Amino acid sequence: MEFRQLLTAVPLSEQILIDSIDAFGAAAIDVADIDGDNKLDVVVGSYLDNRVAWYKNNGDGDFDHRIVTEDGAEPRDVLATDLDGDGDFDILVAAYGGDRVEWYENLDGKGNFSFEANIVSVEARGVWSVDVGDFNEDGRPDIVSGSSLDDKIAWYQNLGSGAFSDQKLITTDTDEPRDVVSADIDNDGHLDVVTVSRSDDTISWFPGDGTGEFGLQELLPSNASQPESVAVADLDGDSDLDIVAAIFGDAQIVWHENDGTGEFTNAKILSDGTLRGLSVDTVDLDGDGDQDIIAGSYFNSDTFESKVAWFENTDGKATFGREQFLAFNTTHGVQAVIAADLDGDGDPDVLSASQIDNKVAWYENDGSARFGRQMQIASDAGGLAEIDVADIDGDGDQDILAGSNSDSDVTWYENIGNGDFSNEKLITSDTRNLQSVALADLDGDGAPDALSASYDDDKIAWYKNDGQGNFGSQLVITTRANGAIKVDTADVDGDGDQDVLVAASLDSSVGWHENLDGLGTFGPYVRLPGFALAAEWITSGDLDGDGDLDLMSAAYGDGKIRWYENVDGNGDFATGIVIHEGAGANTVEPIDVDGDGDLDIAVTLYGANDLLWYENTDGKGTFGASQIVTTSIGRSEILYIADFDGNGRDDIIAAARDEVLWFEFDDATRDWTRHSITLDVGGVFDLHVVDLDGDGDNDVLSASAYDSKLAWYRNDTSTGSNGDVTGDGNVDVDDIDRLCRARLDGETDVIFDLNGDGIVSIDDTTHLVKNILNTGFGDANLDGIFNSTDFVTVFRAGEYEDAIVGNSTWSEGDWNCDGEFTTRDLVTAFTGGSYVANARAHDFSAWRDDVKIRNVDAAENHVQPAFDKHDSKLAKRAAAIDQVFRSSVFVP
Repeated sequence: MEFRQLLTAVPLSEQILIDSIDAFGAAAIDVADIDGDNKLDVVVGSYLDNRVAWYKNNGDGDFDHRIVTEDGAEPRDVLATDLDGDGDFDILVAAYGGDRVEWYENLDGKGNFSFEANIVSVEARGVWSVDVGDFNEDGRPDIVSGSSLDDKIAWYQNLGSGAFSDQKLITTDTDEPRDVVSADIDNDGHLDVVTVSRSDDTISWFPGDGTGEFGLQELLPSNASQPESVAVADLDGDSDLDIVAAIFGDAQIVWHENDGTGEFTNAKILSDGTLRGLSVDTVDLDGDGDQDIIAGSYFNSDTFESKVAWFENTDGKATFGREQFLAFNTTHGVQAVIAADLDGDGDPDVLSASQIDNKVAWYENDGSARFGRQMQIASDAGGLAEIDVADIDGDGDQDILAGSNSDSDVTWYENIGNGDFSNEKLITSDTRNLQSVALADLDGDGAPDALSASYDDDKIAWYKNDGQGNFGSQLVITTRANGAIKVDTADVDGDGDQDVLVAASLDSSVGWHENLDGLGTFGPYVRLPGFALAAEWITSGDLDGDGDLDLMSAAYGDGKIRWYENVDGNGDFATGIVIHEGAGANTVEPIDVDGDGDLDIAVTLYGANDLLWYENTDGKGTFGASQIVTTSIGRSEILYIADFDGNGRDDIIAAARDEVLWFEFDDATRDWTRHSITLDVGGVFDLHVVDLDGDGDNDVLSASAYDSKLAWYRNDTSTGSNGDVTGDGNVDVDDIDRLCRARLDGETDVIFDLNGDGIVSIDDTTHLVKNILNTGFGDANLDGIFNSTDFVTVFRAGEYEDAIVGNSTWSEGDWNCDGEFTTRDLVTAFTGGSYVANARAHDFSAWRDDVKIRNVDAAENHVQPAFDKHDSKLAKRAAAIDQVFRSSVFVP
């Protein structure tokens, strides 16, 4: 049998480096090769737990945690730099709580740091920021600090071998300085110091003379309210350093142009009211040779959403595009952002440190500044073991039940709409080594109750739900399920209520507890005939087509998959019939692979890395030989059966340890096509397939133990190809605008790849406009004709070359999807050759005499709008438009 691998684009994802255990109040980050292995490691300061730590880059996207100190005294800034001249990176720390500037020596160049801090100064009250630079030009890096409680900017001379002088004041005239940076601002060859100070609302710099002496404060023209962060770079390509700042109070990102001597223009606003930033940095994200800007927003000024965003320098001359989001409310309380090539692929990735969720994350760059996202639900649920999904609170959407074995918690997450989830809500911690959870209505009140199976206390228990997500105390079914490893439910005795199915590993048995009264009163354990050595799994399905539920088991110890016939429909079971025998059987699920109306089975084999299926040849439980789905799934733990692509047929969704995949069966060839959903997981132990975002198709939910992550992946296989990228059931101008925004923001979700070429580009917009909407570029009102009415529409909007970045939509003249209405859009429209002159009469009464549309002159091959002289703005635009029309080749 042929196996086919489908090569599809995999969205890039947010990758969690640090959870709440490791970085409580993550506030500062830096990047350097700490251990000398030519890979960039990450240094983190977290002020709520007083830690400074570094994270070793293993080269595969994983990072190992190494503590430098737990006595960091509320570190607010960290910097990796060689302070003692031995060729490796030491760590410089601004210890806010201890009023200390201090550093830790990298003793061997391999990341083994001195236990005690080397104190540079204890005279910097509330030190907030540090940087280095050779201020006296003796060849050694000196230190500069900004301390917010004594209003000092000061520097410390490096005396050699890591010894530093006493504090040397630059000024005490700044009120609560928050950031300091060393740079040559006035192009005199000497390092200056740039700073922002929060309480006096200033951005300023102090000129250095190369001897360690600094001049008076030079203020930038600014009306900034509470500036927090500053960065310097040549943004406009004129060979001097401009200044970028994050303004917290005004929720702005601004930049000031330098004339080369340290004289600056007024602030040029990049983002106004949407980013309440604490950090900015500059870097060439898209590989075009100029400096772009990245920023982190602690929270949005209106919605309190946190963001990591970037602004593209579109022409190398500091013409910046609209903000594009790397993270939108997936990281909370961003304190710091920085760029570095973490994966060694030659382009800079982006890191963020966030205080509220205690997280450091990184965002992989594909080299063109296209950043994907993973919809993250939790990053601190210890050792996730199993999940289930149902409408727990009765509000009509699908919520999530989760069990974690390292903290033995049973929790649930409320779906608050559109696939966004609440923080975890605890049901119980009264389990030991939790292995399995399930949801089912056990008491007949219409609300899904919760079940748990825990290995070390041999306990099966349930928790009554009042229908609104309020769970009662633990109700124990048994404490004699020796090594309880799996719990499920099914009506095996045909009395209309849910019984409880159990796999007990240490007892080598599978069996069930009868729901005696339909109200959650359970009888004793009924063991199925025979042994299932080291039982792993139990599930149900009508395998013999007689209308009742049979049972299936997977036993890891003897490698057997068995099914047990429900002989009379009342829960009397025959001895298990072996379907499969081999190494490491651990999961079995019923599936109608071939569409013949009976249940076949799919099997995962942990030891052999195989995923197999067995055909039910007669519909009565007679199974043929094994057939291969794949032999390279890689230590699979779990599979799930569902119609993933909306074609009415069962698909297989499975997990290798570090990948989630789905497999599609082709009736004609009887081959399976393999699709990768994500590679960004660590140790997947459970999957669920359900419509989490309410768009009518099945999404995938995964629980992974090694990274303690609960995450979901939006299904775009059954939407988007018809152009409805907004998912509102209509294909209209909103879909064009959403597709254009996706392209500008670098989104890679396959829902936007309408032409199926694996990338999101202007070609997808062309496909939507021409092939789906059956019109052409320029048809602003989408009436199927590009004519003079469309000019009335777009020029009435008044956004032609208005110098407001990113404010235009399709109906306002943005036909090339760059967010602007300019002559480029007119070229795009007329190059398409779809203009229709005088197709029908038009009503221009709304414009009065503001505009008249002159006829097409076929000989001159152009169209000229005529504007009344009293509308000066429109009149000024006429010449430019006419020029474009004259140079555009089209058939009128």
